[in-house]
Amino acid sequence: TTDSYRWTYEGFMQRQLCFTSMTGQFSCTVPELIALPHKETGEAPVLPVAGGADDEPFPAAIAAQERLTATLKARSAALFAEDKRLKVDPIFRASGVTATVAGPAAARPR
Repeated sequence: TTDSYRWTYEGFMQRQLCFTSMTGQFSCTVPELIALPHKETGEAPVLPVAGGADDEPFPAAIAAQERLTATLKARSAALFAEDKRLKVDPIFRASGVTATVAGPAAARPR
Protein backbone atom coordinates (compact mmCIF):
# COMPACT_ATOMS: atom_id res chain seq x y z
CA THR A 1 0.00 0.00 0.00
CA THR A 2 1.04 3.57 -0.61
CA ASP A 3 1.57 5.83 2.37
CA SER A 4 -0.77 8.78 2.47
CA TYR A 5 -1.11 11.92 4.52
CA ARG A 6 -3.97 14.21 5.54
CA TRP A 7 -4.03 17.91 6.18
CA THR A 8 -6.30 20.56 7.60
CA TYR A 9 -5.51 24.24 7.33
CA GLU A 10 -7.87 26.69 9.02
CA GLY A 11 -8.07 30.47 9.05
CA PHE A 12 -8.21 32.42 12.32
CA MET A 13 -8.44 36.07 13.29
CA GLN A 14 -6.74 37.24 16.46
CA ARG A 15 -7.75 40.46 18.21
CA GLN A 16 -6.57 42.27 21.32
CA LEU A 17 -7.28 45.95 21.71
CA CYS A 18 -4.85 48.04 23.70
CA PHE A 19 -5.38 51.66 24.63
CA THR A 20 -2.46 54.00 24.90
CA SER A 21 -1.94 57.64 25.66
CA MET A 22 1.02 59.96 25.45
CA THR A 23 2.25 58.46 28.71
CA GLY A 24 2.04 54.86 27.53
CA GLN A 25 -0.21 51.80 27.43
CA PHE A 26 -2.82 51.69 30.14
CA SER A 27 -5.35 49.00 29.22
CA CYS A 28 -5.83 45.96 27.01
CA THR A 29 -8.82 43.76 26.33
CA VAL A 30 -8.71 40.00 26.73
CA PRO A 31 -7.10 38.42 23.64
CA GLU A 32 -9.62 36.72 21.35
CA LEU A 33 -9.05 34.09 18.70
CA ILE A 34 -11.90 33.70 16.22
CA ALA A 35 -12.11 30.72 13.87
CA LEU A 36 -12.95 31.78 10.33
CA PRO A 37 -15.03 29.60 8.03
CA HIS A 38 -12.16 29.32 5.55
CA LYS A 39 -10.62 25.86 5.59
CA GLU A 40 -8.67 23.47 3.36
CA THR A 41 -8.64 19.74 4.07
CA GLY A 42 -7.56 16.76 2.07
CA GLU A 43 -5.67 13.53 1.71
CA ALA A 44 -3.08 12.46 -0.84
CA PRO A 45 -0.39 9.83 -1.33
CA VAL A 46 3.12 10.67 -0.17
CA LEU A 47 5.26 11.16 -3.24
CA PRO A 48 8.69 9.55 -3.43
CA VAL A 49 11.55 12.02 -3.49
CA ALA A 50 14.90 11.64 -5.16
CA GLY A 51 16.72 13.42 -2.35
CA GLY A 52 17.19 16.74 -4.10
CA ALA A 53 16.82 20.06 -2.30
CA ASP A 54 13.71 20.94 -4.37
CA ASP A 55 11.92 17.63 -3.89
CA GLU A 56 8.57 17.99 -2.16
CA PRO A 57 6.74 14.88 -0.94
CA PHE A 58 3.57 16.85 0.01
CA PRO A 59 2.66 19.07 -2.96
CA ALA A 60 -1.11 18.76 -2.47
CA ALA A 61 -0.89 20.07 1.10
CA ILE A 62 1.36 22.94 0.04
CA ALA A 63 -1.07 23.85 -2.76
CA ALA A 64 -3.96 23.80 -0.26
CA GLN A 65 -2.05 26.04 2.14
CA GLU A 66 -1.27 28.47 -0.68
CA ARG A 67 -4.95 28.55 -1.77
CA LEU A 68 -6.09 29.28 1.77
CA THR A 69 -3.45 31.99 2.20
CA ALA A 70 -4.46 33.63 -1.09
CA THR A 71 -8.16 33.50 -0.13
CA LEU A 72 -7.51 35.08 3.26
CA LYS A 73 -5.27 37.78 1.79
CA ALA A 74 -7.92 38.63 -0.80
CA ARG A 75 -10.63 38.86 1.86
CA SER A 76 -8.56 40.38 4.69
CA ALA A 77 -9.75 43.99 4.25
CA ALA A 78 -13.40 42.89 4.33
CA LEU A 79 -12.83 40.53 7.27
CA PHE A 80 -11.10 43.22 9.32
CA ALA A 81 -13.69 45.87 8.40
CA GLU A 82 -16.54 43.59 9.50
CA ASP A 83 -14.73 42.68 12.72
CA LYS A 84 -14.10 46.36 13.44
CA ARG A 85 -17.75 47.22 12.82
CA LEU A 86 -19.07 44.40 15.01
CA LYS A 87 -16.50 44.21 17.82
CA VAL A 88 -14.23 47.25 17.94
CA ASP A 89 -16.52 50.19 17.14
CA PRO A 90 -19.01 49.33 19.92
CA ILE A 91 -16.18 49.39 22.49
CA PHE A 92 -15.06 52.78 21.21
CA ARG A 93 -18.62 54.17 21.24
CA ALA A 94 -19.24 52.89 24.78
CA SER A 95 -16.07 54.57 26.03
CA GLY A 96 -16.62 57.80 24.11
CA VAL A 97 -13.46 57.30 22.06
CA THR A 98 -13.19 58.18 18.41
CA ALA A 99 -10.54 56.67 16.19
CA THR A 100 -9.27 57.86 12.86
CA VAL A 101 -6.97 56.13 10.46
CA ALA A 102 -4.11 58.32 9.39
CA GLY A 103 -3.58 58.54 5.68
CA PRO A 104 -0.18 58.37 4.03
CA ALA A 105 2.20 61.07 5.16
CA ALA A 106 2.29 64.06 2.87
CA ALA A 107 5.48 64.47 0.91
CA ARG A 108 7.68 67.21 2.29
CA PRO A 109 8.71 69.94 -0.14
CA ARG A 110 12.41 69.96 -0.87
